[in-house]
Amino acid sequence: MESFSVENLQALTIIAFDTIGSGRGPSAWSIVGSMTRTVEQLQLSVEDEDQAPASKHLIRRMEFLRPCRFWGEREERRRVFWNIFLMDRFCSIATGWNFSLTSADVKRRLPCEGALWEAGKPLQTPTPYFGVADQSSGSSGTLPTARPEEAAQDSLGGFAYCIEATESLSLVTSFFLQQTIDVSKPHEIQVWLMKFKQLDLRLVQWKIFLPEQWREACVLNSDGIMDPNLTAAHIIHNTSVVLLHQGIAYPLPEWQATGIRLPSASSSETCLAAATEVAIIAQKFLQDSTLVVSPLFAFCLFICGRMFLAHSLYYSVALTGDFDSLVGSLRIIANRWSGTGDKSENLASKFATRLAQARQQGHGMLDIRQAVYSEDRRETPSSASGVYPGTPGRSLNQQVSGLGLNAAGPTEQDATFMGAFHAVGLDFDQEASPDSISLAFPPLPLAFHAQNSSRGPTTMPSPAPGHSQTPHMAYGHYNVENDHVIGPNPVGDFGDLNAYLDYSFLPNQRISMFSGAAEKE
Repeated sequence: MESFSVENLQALTIIAFDTIGSGRGPSAWSIVGSMTRTVEQLQLSVEDEDQAPASKHLIRRMEFLRPCRFWGEREERRRVFWNIFLMDRFCSIATGWNFSLTSADVKRRLPCEGALWEAGKPLQTPTPYFGVADQSSGSSGTLPTARPEEAAQDSLGGFAYCIEATESLSLVTSFFLQQTIDVSKPHEIQVWLMKFKQLDLRLVQWKIFLPEQWREACVLNSDGIMDPNLTAAHIIHNTSVVLLHQGIAYPLPEWQATGIRLPSASSSETCLAAATEVAIIAQKFLQDSTLVVSPLFAFCLFICGRMFLAHSLYYSVALTGDFDSLVGSLRIIANRWSGTGDKSENLASKFATRLAQARQQGHGMLDIRQAVYSEDRRETPSSASGVYPGTPGRSLNQQVSGLGLNAAGPTEQDATFMGAFHAVGLDFDQEASPDSISLAFPPLPLAFHAQNSSRGPTTMPSPAPGHSQTPHMAYGHYNVENDHVIGPNPVGDFGDLNAYLDYSFLPNQRISMFSGAAEKE
């Protein structure tokens, strides 16, 4: 930290990776924040070639690094940057905070395929640039430019696709955090559906335009194992699909009151299919590889396991074996992280424990709409300050308000929401060490905040993955009944919303599959 160098950034990256994976994420957030600032100061966020020799600045900025002497050094710096970029995105996804690296700071080419990097020979065709998001992209403006389909892709590999998938996941979580919605106002629903459609099309486009050799997650490297980065890319992509669709798959009564008939069954099928593939991909990868996986890999397994619990509760059906597979995979990841004989907790083991406890104590313990805090409590509160250390400088009431609760006094719905915390020993009257807070998952829009009625089962039958819905229930068709009024608003006010999702994709058109049906038998 005393000097600026690529080597120091590499060391800090290892420290942050170990700290987050050990379940002490908040301790690493300041490190990641420092690294994101340092890469900008070192100009690692832009390509050397972008600085035209003939261009002159009236004032020259301070430079810490000498120009790259050869292609290998340039690619090394590029890969250091993208690793820090992934950590910045993980911290944003996990906490709901704004990400630090935006399109204003970043103009970088994607890293090349691993075998080309190891060969050390300069590429004849440079890898394409990749557009990253602005902080405001979740609520306004356009989505960042994806990799152009006509760009040469022969030099791209699993690492590049992992970066793209992670950016998509970051966009989905930013969308739910920043795009508030009042379901009583047709215009706000219209804006929300337009952004939802943009994100869904982005996910479909990513899947469609993957090169054929990378399209299935079962692709093996030359060493006979699944490519770790490509495996992570497919798992992250499917988790993005789950997070995007789960709000529609398991809706709250406010949506029904508008008169909009959401394609919940089709979105549920999509969520189930995506989470099932995540379970299959993770199990196959861990069976054939002894590698330690990233914290984001474990995060995705937890998100999918939490969705299985929500689906089981919403449709009053038994949990599938894929839930047990996800928990088992998390325990394998935890054992590899800690090492033989080490029983200390880490991020993956905490995820596995939470899923197992939620299954035993009640599925509502892990509501998909609430922030999740660790059960650990190490300190007592300071009655003088009343500050909750989960977010420095914010009071307990502010923290509660940030979760969608009424700080002035709990309503009936808030009491239900709070009950999920108290039921697992989470006492808001106690303070916690920052290290005791493992992750706070981004909430859904305000209209999706948990309510008592949302926890009850539906009378609809549970959809089964692989069974296409009837045409009127196909995903993307938001049917509106125009012959009667539901709730306070005339249903006719919402009659023009169908145009914003007037398309249909089957789940397998947006989901990364391990392989053909034969592989799943």
